[in-house]
Amino acid sequence: MSIVGVTSGNTAAGTSASLATSYPAGWQADDVVVLIGGLSGVALTMSTPVGFTLLPGPSWPVAEGSNSRMYAWSRTLQASDTEPTISASGAMTGGWIAVVLRGVSGVAQAATATASGTSVTLPTLPGVVAGSGLVAAAHCRVVSGTVPGNLTFNVAYTEQSDTATSRSTGSANVRAAAATRTAATAGAYGGETVTSDVTGSMIGLLVEVTAAGVDATVGPVGLAVPVAVGSPSVVAAVTTTPDGVAVPVTLGGPTAAWSAETAPGGVVVPVETGEPGAAWTADAAPDGQAVPVQLGQPAALWSTVAAPQGVAVPIQVGQPGVGGPPPPPPPAAGGLRLMAGETVVILRASLVDGPYGNQSRDWENAARVDSPGWGFAPRAGDEQSDPEVPAVIAGLTGYGPPTADVQPTDRMEVRGQVYEVVGEVGLWRSPLTGWAPGVEVALRRVYITEG
Repeated sequence: MSIVGVTSGNTAAGTSASLATSYPAGWQADDVVVLIGGLSGVALTMSTPVGFTLLPGPSWPVAEGSNSRMYAWSRTLQASDTEPTISASGAMTGGWIAVVLRGVSGVAQAATATASGTSVTLPTLPGVVAGSGLVAAAHCRVVSGTVPGNLTFNVAYTEQSDTATSRSTGSANVRAAAATRTAATAGAYGGETVTSDVTGSMIGLLVEVTAAGVDATVGPVGLAVPVAVGSPSVVAAVTTTPDGVAVPVTLGGPTAAWSAETAPGGVVVPVETGEPGAAWTADAAPDGQAVPVQLGQPAALWSTVAAPQGVAVPIQVGQPGVGGPPPPPPPAAGGLRLMAGETVVILRASLVDGPYGNQSRDWENAARVDSPGWGFAPRAGDEQSDPEVPAVIAGLTGYGPPTADVQPTDRMEVRGQVYEVVGEVGLWRSPLTGWAPGVEVALRRVYITEG
């Protein structure tokens, strides 16, 4: 998990019914943005930007008094995204902050707190997963004539933004700030104080953004159980393990299952499962024993009962049975890897003016870009509908990486043949984990059958 950057803005010395936002330089597809809006205005509201979702937990807007209000949304960014505009129900004084994070799967939980004075205590988030990013924000609205000069976070947080309006002769000045930190261990976070140099109506926000592919199940205090889940039907469970035992588990394909029973303190048991049907179990083992296990192909099974102290038992399973070749690695977090994928050429042509004022694609001068990691399956052909041109249309279905740059107006050269892209390009994405294995593209090629 890393911070790509933070941007912010406000209505300065005036009022406005909308706030045009921007993203920090260097953002890319699959980054997650947390967008925070704050305003001063009796009963005014902010609309949710297109493609964004209000953060789970609080009842929005969160208000302190009748005038100080906060909203917060999130979105997983796509390559074609543009910066949104936040619209309000009337002219207001306000500001916004956009925090963009990379290597995260989305917002896990959020909570808010309010106070009237010079400080607000951040709310507490229970069950935060180790490695998660924490985004804290604070908002202070004051009455006429005073502009807040600073909002100060606890030293555990790194301040990323601190900005204010400047209506020094008017009313409803607003200051907003954001800070971040990483959860080093699992547990509850929050309870720190954010202070203002001016008395006002204050709102505090704390958000957990979970690292990519990480989930957690309940375990005893001190037990770290990160679980990365790739596809549906994956099960990970931990029962009665003493404090201090680290049990990282990475699960790749569907129907993978893993469990660990009672093991003494100090035992490290990393387990990585790759393909369907893999299972692993460990029973009681003596202190100090390292038992790494990597399972690759279906129907692999390994278990151990008590072994003498100091014995290292590495086992690597490839094909069914022990002793096969090393297994392929599990799918990367960024998408499904095809071990024997093909490299294709994406053809993209600009529109040019024709002799009669119409426009067409200049395929003779099309740009050619290599795109690796593709797989293909045949599609059923059909007859050309034009009776003057007897032909058969045949095609392929292409499966490529999620980062493949393909548009509906492109062509694709596959195995020396040029095909047209038919319809929209589909992106497969899990609604449970956010994992995007790749894109699906329909291709067609027309063959003249007679004449």
